[in-house]
Amino acid sequence: MASASRTSLSSMLVDAQRWLAAAERANSGRSSGLARSHSLVFSHLDPEGTRPAEIARRAGISRQAVGQTVAQMKNLGLVKLAPDPTNRRARLVQPTAKGRKALERTGTGSAAAEKVLSRRIGAARVKSLREALEQDWGSPAS
Repeated sequence: MASASRTSLSSMLVDAQRWLAAAERANSGRSSGLARSHSLVFSHLDPEGTRPAEIARRAGISRQAVGQTVAQMKNLGLVKLAPDPTNRRARLVQPTAKGRKALERTGTGSAAAEKVLSRRIGAARVKSLREALEQDWGSPAS
């Protein structure tokens, strides 16, 4: 992780996310079977499902990349495409039972990674970090 105070917050958050992802993989016990791109899609799904274009917007990646990843995930049985009740032409990406099981295994790794982080930087700092990230930050526009 970066230690220079001149490092941007954005860069530090990206570094932190990479560390957490690696710690989750290292501490998940059994493999979740999820590629990093699959985890990225899952992390942007709403409970009722999400349009691929919205996943792309949230993740900051192209619609084409999301489309390819969703197609892979569909072939693996991790997600399904369901009709969007608000727009007949649109589809919602939703996890399947197999996808939810893979997410549960990832969650085990997440909890273990958080424990490792608590041992490394202290439980109070992890608690403060979690509280800051749980806040409603509002719109990015000033």
